[in-house]
Amino acid sequence: MRSDPLVLHLDIDSFLASVEQVADPGLRGRPVAVGSGIVASCSFEAKRRGVRTAMTMGRARRICPDLVVVEGDSARAASFRERVEEVLRRHTPLVERVSLDDFYADFSGIPEDPLRAARAVRAEVKAETGLSVSQGIGRTRTVARLATDRAKPGGIFFVPPGKERSFLEGYPVTRLPGVGRRTADLFFRLGVRTVGQLRGLGRADLAGLLGKRGERLWRQAWGRDEEPLRGERLPGSVSRETSFDEPAADPDLVEGLLAWLLDRALWWARSEGLAAGRLDVVVRYADNEFLSKGERLSPPARTFREAAFPARRCLERAWSRRLLLRGLGVRLSRLVPAGEAAQDGLWDRSPGKSLHLEKALDRIRERHGFGRVLRGRESLLLGRLPSGREGFRLRTPSLSL
Repeated sequence: MRSDPLVLHLDIDSFLASVEQVADPGLRGRPVAVGSGIVASCSFEAKRRGVRTAMTMGRARRICPDLVVVEGDSARAASFRERVEEVLRRHTPLVERVSLDDFYADFSGIPEDPLRAARAVRAEVKAETGLSVSQGIGRTRTVARLATDRAKPGGIFFVPPGKERSFLEGYPVTRLPGVGRRTADLFFRLGVRTVGQLRGLGRADLAGLLGKRGERLWRQAWGRDEEPLRGERLPGSVSRETSFDEPAADPDLVEGLLAWLLDRALWWARSEGLAAGRLDVVVRYADNEFLSKGERLSPPARTFREAAFPARRCLERAWSRRLLLRGLGVRLSRLVPAGEAAQDGLWDRSPGKSLHLEKALDRIRERHGFGRVLRGRESLLLGRLPSGREGFRLRTPSLSL
């Protein structure tokens, strides 16, 4: 049995598009994109034609005229993701789901060769789900994740302990987790474009520039970010979003959809025992520009009543241009265990009453279907969107955590 820390990172290749190809054999071998206004996922066949995630669907169709566009099925995707996770847990009990389509697993204590174990995982996933996975193995999360990029599509890349420095040397600094546009611009102004060049700044300089985040980036650059896996971690955020059949200008339609997306996001957070410390509303205009506005929620919100007015204020600020909207989304972040939120709101009686009502509503929806009970503004969607037992069927259903 190994004693060195060892992390496996697994990414499901072209996840949403691959799920659709498995579910519909007629799509296999064809260029497929999932989404509507924007490409959420695309198959390898589409990627070979130049289609990319986050590209507008109009541009994708111009690049690839025979592109097959499907909306995607969030429930089906979640089922496939759970089956992949089950395979991983047969090999190691310590597995973290970190996004819609990727996982970390602790390979430190496995009794067999890590490459052999990874090959077994890959074969079992393929046999049981039909999906292809790429895997990276290394001493740290960062190394394992970057190794997965080397393994795509469908391969395995192992960075042996002690080889982290040479592996990371030439990587673009933008590939390190936590390096966004502003941090990248700062590094570029300093002449830092690779991980190797980032090491030259030194630990103290990075800490002076970026505080604790600089310390973390220094450890990542040297392959020393040995944060232990903790199994199920608190997700960083949850979002629910969709697009419109036609660019929208009707405030009733937009506000009704905002209420529905917020309701679904909060329901998920409550079901996980979480409360949200921040809320953001994202709009996508007819010219495909995105604009996001957010508010802090204090105490952290668990109920629709606590979050509804902040959401409407955020929408008013985000929908500031005189243009039609193509899409709308709600994002809850700064998630904390519900117990911490309860302590914050100890002297406020109204959230407690609201939470009791919310949980009673949750029980009704669990028994009879989420769509059987609508809140006030959600009723504005009746007759405008198709609906069923579980509620309104959105043109682009949210496919995030």
